[in-house]
Amino acid sequence: MGVFIIKRVFTLSYKKKLVVAGVIKDIDKKNINKSNSLLISEDTKLPIQELNEVLIEDVVYQAFTFDLDTLDTILLQDIMKLKEGYELEII
Repeated sequence: MGVFIIKRVFTLSYKKKLVVAGVIKDIDKKNINKSNSLLISEDTKLPIQELNEVLIEDVVYQAFTFDLDTLDTILLQDIMKLKEGYELEII
């Protein structure tokens, strides 16, 4: 459906949210509304909970936000290790 290129991954502790910010490219405009997950690895899909925008260094990026309470510790650690430029498939 599309590719999400990571700019930054961080947590908002006071809101108990994980934020994965970046840009969406190669969007299949016919099917993007049917997309409901980010493919973290071959066997791990993360259901999209919310899509927002975030301002980083005067540039607006798309930001997927997830409730920290819904993520297990290992998955959260794996996501926090993702670096700028890493590509996630939107499915």
